[in-house]
Amino acid sequence: MAILGILFVHRMHYSWSVMNSKESIRQNFHGANAIFIVVAIALFTMAGLFYLISGAVNVCSIYNRIRQDQTTARKIIGGGLFTGLWFVFLHLVQRILFMNGFRAVDGQIPEYPVGLLTGRIIYHEWVPFYWKQAVDSSTLSLIGMIVIVVSITTALLFRNGGYRHLRRNQLLLTGLGLIVALISPIALRFLRPVFEQALNSGHYLTAGFVGILASRFGLFPYLSYGFFGAVLGLALAAGVESRQILKYLSRAILIWLLIGLATLAIILLIRNIQVSTKMLFVSSGVVCIELGLFLWFMRFSLRRFDFTPSSKPTNSGGLSVIRRFGLLAMTVYILEPFLAAILTNIIAMFAGQNWQNSFGWIVGLGLLCAICWHFIIKFWSRVNYSGSFEWLYIFLSRKFHIKDSRKLPE
Repeated sequence: MAILGILFVHRMHYSWSVMNSKESIRQNFHGANAIFIVVAIALFTMAGLFYLISGAVNVCSIYNRIRQDQTTARKIIGGGLFTGLWFVFLHLVQRILFMNGFRAVDGQIPEYPVGLLTGRIIYHEWVPFYWKQAVDSSTLSLIGMIVIVVSITTALLFRNGGYRHLRRNQLLLTGLGLIVALISPIALRFLRPVFEQALNSGHYLTAGFVGILASRFGLFPYLSYGFFGAVLGLALAAGVESRQILKYLSRAILIWLLIGLATLAIILLIRNIQVSTKMLFVSSGVVCIELGLFLWFMRFSLRRFDFTPSSKPTNSGGLSVIRRFGLLAMTVYILEPFLAAILTNIIAMFAGQNWQNSFGWIVGLGLLCAICWHFIIKFWSRVNYSGSFEWLYIFLSRKFHIKDSRKLPE
């Protein structure tokens, strides 16, 4: 479901002309456009959902394999490093070649430079490469770092039969998540300026390493999402009763929403505080609210799809489509900007040059992207998704005896 949402969210953010710049957003922030802008910005922050999911899926897989005596702590760490570095590699492929984004205007490098191949389709000419595309973090590189840290942590907890201590492991993972969340505002207060200065001054190696911790897609505070997701994954893998899981999720949702709202209320009332410090704490409050909303989404999904009684009828056709998208989520995520650029040019032949000013047309573009990907994935399944990034990951992991993933059909 998340990857289907991404198809629409990215079109709102990158294809709708209103979102091209902060100045354009300010000029169009009125009437119905104001509502659409708020929705587009709010949905664009949904990347945090993937950090929760990555932590849950990773720990669930590790728990099942170590319980069945199919792996060791050393192999878990090796597999985590391989998977994490694979995500970093995909980050480079996506950022440099296929990235959604914009080209420079008046010599100003945009926050999100468009990928080389996607830019060639959109602007009908080659766009320049910027080192920012390689060293700035992204959702994919952050998922890779979370996988590495969570894998090492769970390997240490699960060794020598430690996986059997469910409550201890859940408390420790929760504690680590809370520690990361609590120190994040302070860490960002000091590290974010270092990252931005290094990036703007051309010290790209420094920017790359500091950015792992403190960029917009840094481990602070999002590593906490990975740890909290790991707690949920551990409960699912250990067979905790579904009613208990839903109850704990409900409590966590309420707590994080209240913390976020309280943080915003308190910090906005405090006077005589630096604007930069104030904004850091405001963003921390927003992160807490986002975490609560993402946990609600996961609770809803678990209750709707995983904890549904077998006697209750489900829409098997709709579920098969969602599951098929899930199988190729990474490939769709990386390549969707390139397909969207092609469809954008085709629509422009019939709708004129100003169609991207209309929010309705943008929603239509998102729907067209989803339909096209549905048929692409359906036909791709006939050859077991050969050549996809998921297929290549499984091929390499088996080649080097890292792990035996059976995510894709044989």
